[in-house]
Amino acid sequence: MFAGCKNIISIDLTNFKSENVENMEYMFFNCENLRNINLLSLKVENVKNMGYMFYGCNNINLDLSSFVIKKNVNMINIFNNSINLNYFNFYSLIFKNKDNKNYIQKKKSKMFDEKRIKDEYKIGFIGRWGIGAKTSLISRITNNTFNYESPITEVPSFKSLVFEIENGKRIKLSLWDSPGVEQRRELVKNFCIKDSDCVVIGFDITDKSSFDEVKEYWYPTVKEILKTNLIYLIGNKIDLYENAQVDLKEAKNFAIANNLRYFETSCLTTKGIKEFFDDLKNEIIKV
Repeated sequence: MFAGCKNIISIDLTNFKSENVENMEYMFFNCENLRNINLLSLKVENVKNMGYMFYGCNNINLDLSSFVIKKNVNMINIFNNSINLNYFNFYSLIFKNKDNKNYIQKKKSKMFDEKRIKDEYKIGFIGRWGIGAKTSLISRITNNTFNYESPITEVPSFKSLVFEIENGKRIKLSLWDSPGVEQRRELVKNFCIKDSDCVVIGFDITDKSSFDEVKEYWYPTVKEILKTNLIYLIGNKIDLYENAQVDLKEAKNFAIANNLRYFETSCLTTKGIKEFFDDLKNEIIKV
């Protein structure tokens, strides 16, 4: 019903009636920026399938205090990949399916555990369009997926990731994807560079102009705005090394001269991505 509507922020379905609805599978699937859903009056008299209903709703606040299930309904994976599920109220929930009950209780425990997150960090991924070191790199880091036909990013958006470091401490990263077209540069400055704890500047090794933009625009802009010194330079599409137009020795020397942390990656083959992200996790906590 709303699957893939990534720009929806709030949905009010207070009077939503589903007496004749049988399938709510994938209803809010990957509504990544959805914050609030009001389904207070939801009744699922005939619904049989709610699998993946809130899959990928990364920052959702959900109140289902009047939610009633009187039949065995498939709810497995209803919250999968809802990494930062902030709140949900199931106080009136009636279960007949033991598997559903165990799943929801486990998800609640994970939610309360996430409340013990100690630190949150914002990371901006920037560079010209088509370099593959923003949307594709974030997708590899968060979901280990790759889209051969990833659309051009039009507006800034983010995905969040929680991980554990030493002594059980939990860290949250907000990975901000940015548009790379010139007309959107003010948006990039205000949403993806400003107030970031780290910025990742990417270029395509098969496109010399993308590296020229790093030197002439992206790096100077970051230095002017960013308050920290943690900056990464990523040379992407290393799987196409034989078609390289960028002198990678020059790129590495540029990084060294400007105190940038330099990595070469391939979002297609995943080469270099683990090394980059492991380094990022280690360095971000020092900011």
